[in-house]
Amino acid sequence: MHGNVIEWCLDSWDGSANYPAGPVSDPYVASGPYWVLRGGSFATDAASCRSAIRNYGVSTTGANVSNGFRVVCAPVLP
Repeated sequence: MHGNVIEWCLDSWDGSANYPAGPVSDPYVASGPYWVLRGGSFATDAASCRSAIRNYGVSTTGANVSNGFRVVCAPVLP
């Protein structure tokens, strides 16, 4: 999966305190002006092609060849 497209995530990005400093299980941020992007794509350098890479972006109506998403079945979030 690494290197195909950058993945849009369900989490929001607020630019400051997205994740706590200590270990957590399945962190989720429900509010913020941006969406989390993870990983790298064919258009990024090799160092960015790993799932730990996090960035942010705004949702747009236009297509972008380097961003995508993965459909998953998950419990409904409150």
